[in-house]
Amino acid sequence: MLKLGLMLLISLYLSLLCDNMKKQEDFFYVCVKDPVGLRRDLLLSSKALLDSLKTFELHYSIKAEKTKLFHDLKKVFDDILVLDRKLRSVLPKVKVPAAVVSPVDVESVKFEPVAVKRSKLDVLEDELSRVESKLSSLK
Repeated sequence: MLKLGLMLLISLYLSLLCDNMKKQEDFFYVCVKDPVGLRRDLLLSSKALLDSLKTFELHYSIKAEKTKLFHDLKKVFDDILVLDRKLRSVLPKVKVPAAVVSPVDVESVKFEPVAVKRSKLDVLEDELSRVESKLSSLK
């Protein structure tokens, strides 16, 4: 990030320098060590900046689409609420009796054991423990 800022600062300085050079008739030259590397770094920082702008535009478009979809969803919910109110006003008012739950005797309920499927790992562990117990009994 620091390198990117430095490259942008250098490019700004060079552009200002070029503008001043055009205005003035006196030219002076500055020794730039590794001009190819400097140019490469400037191009890489420009590329990174463009990638960042592209990512920003992508996020911005996603945010705009999300806002639009949220607005559409809110409108649909409002329509559903209006239609629900209209339906409730048209339907007759009926009282529904509460369901009566009878107590269940725990002793009268019979539970059947359920066979648990054992994994291959459990079967192998049991076999291993049987073999180890036989070996220990032989000693």
